[in-house]
Amino acid sequence: SDVTVESIAARIVEIGLLDPDRAQFGAERHGHAQNPPADEAALAAFERTHGLRLPADYHAYLARVADGGAGPFYGL
Repeated sequence: SDVTVESIAARIVEIGLLDPDRAQFGAERHGHAQNPPADEAALAAFERTHGLRLPADYHAYLARVADGGAGPFYGL
């Protein structure tokens, strides 16, 4: 199956809905929450500072879904 940024974002929401009592390991702490997406200026500054280009898929994830948060295990 094709994994897209949108499908990952949908899976994050789904996992949170499937665990309303936050019984899944770690959920009592993070509550299935994701950090807000990174803005393009911050991503460009990171790439400049470190002299690299993030892979396109990862860049899209950071810019459109979340800049960190719960995961990447237990269903993500």
